[in-house]
Amino acid sequence: MTKFPGNIDDYFASKALLREQLTKAALGAQAKRQEVLDFAARFGAKATKARQVQSRLKQLEKMEVIEVQALPVTAKIRLPEPNRTGKIVVQIEDSKLGYGEKVILRDLRLELKLGDHLGVVGLNGAGKSTLLKALAGELLPLSGEVKFGQGVEVSYFAQHVAERLNPEDTVVEAIGTFAKADVKRQDILDLAGSLLFSGDDMHKKVRVLSGGEKSRVALGQVLLKRASCLLLDEPTNHLDFDTVEALTQALASYAGTVVTVSHDRGFVRRIASKILEIHNGRAEFYPGSYDEYVWSVQKGVLSKRHLTPSPDVDERRDAENLEREKSEAVKFNYKDHKKQLEREIRLFEKEMASIEKANDERRAKVLGLTEQLLTVSGMQATDLAKKLADLQAEVDQSEHRYLECLEEHDRLAGEVARLDGA
Repeated sequence: MTKFPGNIDDYFASKALLREQLTKAALGAQAKRQEVLDFAARFGAKATKARQVQSRLKQLEKMEVIEVQALPVTAKIRLPEPNRTGKIVVQIEDSKLGYGEKVILRDLRLELKLGDHLGVVGLNGAGKSTLLKALAGELLPLSGEVKFGQGVEVSYFAQHVAERLNPEDTVVEAIGTFAKADVKRQDILDLAGSLLFSGDDMHKKVRVLSGGEKSRVALGQVLLKRASCLLLDEPTNHLDFDTVEALTQALASYAGTVVTVSHDRGFVRRIASKILEIHNGRAEFYPGSYDEYVWSVQKGVLSKRHLTPSPDVDERRDAENLEREKSEAVKFNYKDHKKQLEREIRLFEKEMASIEKANDERRAKVLGLTEQLLTVSGMQATDLAKKLADLQAEVDQSEHRYLECLEEHDRLAGEVARLDGA
């Protein structure tokens, strides 16, 4: 038997890291298999896609099935019951949000009721964090008003709130700063333990903590506040696999209102019962679950959102401009337009081929790093686990881009077909 290089604590730590990576790989593989099947169902009947469909089905046959036995979650987060409030938690009507003269979100309308769990989605920089800042009262609207219901108290977590901790507090003191009088000290200790603080670490001063540790303390403050509305901006950063699972379970059953922004799609999927998509300077409310939202995007049901004018476009064109646009439309050159569409189609095909090649290389690296993880311990294991997570994130991001390219490629091809038939 090969001897493990390190002590028994390092061994179990490495095994935990490996298990986390295998779990993520299993979930990713399951999603990938479904993606291939959806692709085949959608495009299998089209002659132009027949080669791509067959190629992807062959990939499906080669994919390894990863099974990870379920284990009970050791961490447990118990959230205190929220304060009683009215039915309406917050209302925003026809507001603009931004900084100075720069408008980030416009025509914003939002109503949240007690018990709503809202996931806010959108590209980086779209304005998700801006919305949470406005709900937290840290950003005043440029126009309009954010109105809270009777008795509503907001508790806001974002990475920057860790900077407001009292540096002389201990971890336990800091986490319990905003806890109500009926919250027991044991509850505070339990939450500190769930947030990866144990033993002497609970009595460390905030000033000696790392940035990630301060962030976890700030999250603990938010969770113990007994607020009727929790605003969480990337709450799973700096948490391990079990703690994310415990937080997910706690929030999913939380009786109060939750608004969350997170890059962890599994976290959003299990918490959010409603979705708000921020796109092109506007927020569009989607009443279904995250899975239903993703399905609608992939199937083109929400494709009209791409037609929404950007904030830089003047929405109040006068009659003269409209007449000029109509005149220019008459002069439309179909031949040139078709050539332009075909050029764009070729560019998308080139990008998709590049994505597939790069992802094949990334997956090979993932397999190699996973094997290495079995033979190392301590900081080496931690570094390898981080590299694995980063590689998997790159794979997920590029596969999402592949689907975007595929959707646009198919749309452009349809437009060319319509021009040919005109």
